[in-house]
Amino acid sequence: MNGKMATDDTRELITVVETISGDGIVLSQLIIYKGVAHYMGWYQHLYSLIDVCKDWKFTYSKTG
Repeated sequence: MNGKMATDDTRELITVVETISGDGIVLSQLIIYKGVAHYMGWYQHLYSLIDVCKDWKFTYSKTG
């Protein structure tokens, strides 16, 4: 990915899980944000990358 991504300057880390199954199939990435609900601001930088991240899964947890 090239270019700069928007940020809300909170400096919160996220968890990204990349997985390959035992038979070599690459599974969708799982992005875990810290929070108690989804916040649309988390996704604003992805609109320009829609072809890259269309199969990604997003969720949240209290601890991120």
